[in-house]
Amino acid sequence: MTTRTENQSALIQELLDEIESCLVGDRWELSLDFVLNLVEISREEFYRYVYAERELGNWTEHMPESFEAENTGDLIAFLEHAGLTRAGECFHAAGFYFTDDHLLSWLEFFHSVTLSRMQSHPIDAELLETAMAGCQRFADAVEFYGHCKFDERECIEFAVRLFIEQRDIADHHKSRATLFDFLKSQFHQRNLIWEDLYRSMFGLLRDNAVRLELDGAQDIDENEFAANSAGRTLLDPELSGALKILEMPVDRLPDREPLKKSYRALLKRFHPDVNPQGQEITRDLIAAYSLVISHMGVAA
Repeated sequence: MTTRTENQSALIQELLDEIESCLVGDRWELSLDFVLNLVEISREEFYRYVYAERELGNWTEHMPESFEAENTGDLIAFLEHAGLTRAGECFHAAGFYFTDDHLLSWLEFFHSVTLSRMQSHPIDAELLETAMAGCQRFADAVEFYGHCKFDERECIEFAVRLFIEQRDIADHHKSRATLFDFLKSQFHQRNLIWEDLYRSMFGLLRDNAVRLELDGAQDIDENEFAANSAGRTLLDPELSGALKILEMPVDRLPDREPLKKSYRALLKRFHPDVNPQGQEITRDLIAAYSLVISHMGVAA
């Protein structure tokens, strides 16, 4: 005997198969009649549902004759109303649906993965020497080195592939485009800034400049990121300010897991896609996280 769950999964899979069959790039379209026939709901009942949702502010203005990528959320809400309670979960796994929470998780993932790559890459001694020779301040040399060493598009594509693989999301043009375009919008809005990410390499490059005995290495402030035996850091006001933004103790560097937990929670609370008033705070959070990571020597 077919269980309700099995029947639900079969109906959702039929919808997903239909989407894949008409997928062109990252575009797809399902007719309203196809969806209604599949879930065995009349147009009249559907119209009543839409009118009720409009009253609650949960529906777009127009009455659709089809569902497509732009109103996937409306489709999933209707499917769940029709009893297909796993619709959102299945559409996400298929790479066709990303909620604000999914996208914020992806933003944090990209940030951490990219910082980790930057802090673990093989140092290019020649490039570092060139950067230091061409810049008066070591901070500027770090940014110059980062821009030359890392292909920004490749960094995003690498993180996209890893995120899709680790989260077990279907890998196709639509899923990749959604993640890539969201991240592109974050850089465009200056919620993410490449220079802040490159700054995480400050301590790594400083240590290597000293080890390689490059000109000017001895003039870099040795105490800026130094830690004492108690695990405390000689905190400058900028670092203390960053820790305050991240709602962490301001007198010492935190452990990685509490830092990551606080960062994720704050990002989720203030990101502009969730909180329209949170754009400036989001930028500050990301910059603060990058700064603290640069002092810790390893990506959180």
